Amino acid sequence: MCWRIRSLGYTILHIDRAMVWHDLAMTRCSHYWQRVVRTGCAFAKVSARFRGTDSPLWSRKSDRNLVHGAGMMALMSGGPVLSIILRSLFRSRT
Repeated sequence: MCWRIRSLGYTILHIDRAMVWHDLAMTRCSHYWQRVVRTGCAFAKVSARFRGTDSPLWSRKSDRNLVHGAGMMALMSGGPVLSIILRSLFRSRT
């Protein structure tokens, strides 16, 4: 909404004081994981919606998230493969 208001030429004013208190109540790793997934989906949807406009909203952040996610998947899948290869190399020497 703020992006649309600014694109119409208006200025957004704010009060320099906390108006709400957010209780995240994340007590388990699954809570954090669900939050990360929802945030990633929001970034992807908004950046896809505004990608072709004059001011693409969140496109760099979305691209960065994609690169980080691909890197994490490579580490998660490459780690076990690398450990199997290294183990077989060291066993063949003995």
